[in-house]
Amino acid sequence: GHLFLSHTMIDLNISCRYAGIFHVEKNQRYSLTREEAVQLCEALNSTIPTFEQMQKAFTLGFETCR
Repeated sequence: GHLFLSHTMIDLNISCRYAGIFHVEKNQRYSLTREEAVQLCEALNSTIPTFEQMQKAFTLGFETCR
């Protein structure tokens, strides 16, 4: 499958940037599959973060609780 990035097809919400880590939502919260997340990161010139990268972001204030 392919994830097509088009404002008419997908509503992206990118927020919470810490140490290069950011949170992205598509259309609604928690609607991305892992494959879609990997493709979206590639389209955004990024990658899924490692555990160590996430730990660093959390120590700098990154959180996703709502």
